[in-house]
Amino acid sequence: MDYLPLYKAHFISDINEKELYDIRFNSSNTLHFSIPVHHKESFLYFNNELLVLMEQIYVLNSKIVKKRNKIKTDLINVWELSHCLVEEIMLSNEIEGIVSTRKEINELLDIKNPKEYKRLYGMVNKYRDIFFQKKEFEPITDSSKLRKIYDDILIQDIKNDEPNNLPDGVFFRKESVNVVSSTKIIHQGIYPENKIIQYIDNALSILNDSKLPYLIRVALFHYYLGYIHPFYDGNGRITRYLSSYYLSTVLDSMVSLRLSIACKKRQKDYYDMFKITNDPRNQGDLTYFVLMFLDIFKEGLEDYLNELTDKVNQYTYYENKQLHLNLDHSSAMILNIIIDYTLFHLKNISIKELVELTHLSTSTISHRIGILEKNNYIIRNKTGRQISFSFNLNAL
Repeated sequence: MDYLPLYKAHFISDINEKELYDIRFNSSNTLHFSIPVHHKESFLYFNNELLVLMEQIYVLNSKIVKKRNKIKTDLINVWELSHCLVEEIMLSNEIEGIVSTRKEINELLDIKNPKEYKRLYGMVNKYRDIFFQKKEFEPITDSSKLRKIYDDILIQDIKNDEPNNLPDGVFFRKESVNVVSSTKIIHQGIYPENKIIQYIDNALSILNDSKLPYLIRVALFHYYLGYIHPFYDGNGRITRYLSSYYLSTVLDSMVSLRLSIACKKRQKDYYDMFKITNDPRNQGDLTYFVLMFLDIFKEGLEDYLNELTDKVNQYTYYENKQLHLNLDHSSAMILNIIIDYTLFHLKNISIKELVELTHLSTSTISHRIGILEKNNYIIRNKTGRQISFSFNLNAL
């Protein structure tokens, strides 16, 4: 990245810090915003780096959509659900030091309207809505709607785990709050609550401003929500969810759900972009943050395109290899299902499940399983008394 934050320019002796600030702040390419950062008017210096990053993200989105269309929809959706959506939720929690497991989240994805609330259900349910795109997009336009999102996602978990961190104001917190790292205060949230509400409503106006480039306003809001810090707990998780929610309106839904995965991979950069932008010596310049946000997201999409390409290549390879196997129809069908489960469901399959999927008898499937094992096409797995089967990836 070529852009030099004013925070870093402050420590370089041969740079005229005031002159650099004046050039950026007063440029005709600069956007100014009504939310001050440490009593300085916040602004974005719109430059070529931003344009290139936005274009790269849209190009990657297009490549990902074309690539995923090479696999049957039901298979790719299964893989994305178990591999990507679960990972996104788990890593958004992990960034905040909250432990959750793939097994726990996978089980919640299969539950609708539980009789008793289960931990993380609110978050899983809202992310599931993005993945399946079942509900029409509703913009978050004011503080009351932001609080509603917070309640849907986090309120029950916080009530169960940290009741002292529940919002105690009209919408947000009544008291001041410090963000602490290793006992050191690194940021103080906005205070009092009437100021929080004013700033949040202004930030939401920026997020929904159609005169601004879409990716830019999502990045700006991502910063402002972290800076304002309206809640005692859960600010990061809400911010990442809302960013994905808004991104899903202009990008493929699965693409929008790669943000937390990308942020976790570059967690130091993710923390540093907040730290640098929050510093008073950065003088309200949000450009570095927006550039870093887009760069982290772009790298996440590059990683996903590579993963998806590998999956498409495997799918095509094994599909072609199966055509040349000397197997009867039933054996070929069973092998095809086991390959799909191994590649896309990412789990083994039992004889009972094969009976349900093929409508063949247990004895027929057991016989064909024997043929496939003899040819070393599948692997028998035993856990306790449970027997299941997976595809031998090296067999073909």
